[in-house]
Amino acid sequence: LALWDDMRLREDYYARHSPGKDDRSRQRFRLRLAADVPMPHAVLLGLRFASGTGEQVSTNQSMDNLSSQKGIWIDQAYLRWAPVLSDNGTAHLTGGRAPNPLWRTYSSDILWDDDLNPEGFSQGVEWLFPGAGLTVFANGLQMVADEDANTPRTQWEFSTQVGAETAIIPLNTRLRIA
Repeated sequence: LALWDDMRLREDYYARHSPGKDDRSRQRFRLRLAADVPMPHAVLLGLRFASGTGEQVSTNQSMDNLSSQKGIWIDQAYLRWAPVLSDNGTAHLTGGRAPNPLWRTYSSDILWDDDLNPEGFSQGVEWLFPGAGLTVFANGLQMVADEDANTPRTQWEFSTQVGAETAIIPLNTRLRIA
């Protein structure tokens, strides 16, 4: 059983330069409590509870409303099966509200926000070719975009990603593309 948490306090300040608009200052916090529970047969139960207002991509909570009580939400709840394939390869199947399985650059939230936890299913495989100094990977995501009780059609998003990573020895770094 692995337990972890994080807490963040911050000040948001918005300087509004439009006539009739006042500058805005607010204090915010984020609290997340998580547990990774190993289960039999290479299955992991992942749970994470977080503060916030129930928005899809934010666990931040403003300190407002006369110190009213704040909510805790289910941020992640999933099962992941990750059998051992070999010393050079890994694979996983995941279902539930889980961390985003798609790789993205560290400095860009153009495609995916860090706080997005897709609801649905994902698969992934990664394989190292030691002789070539190359790792190849593939990820798949089937995410529920919208489920509406008034129609028999649930909207899904299907994503597939293929990539590779190699070491750049002279620069003591690596290159990863997908």
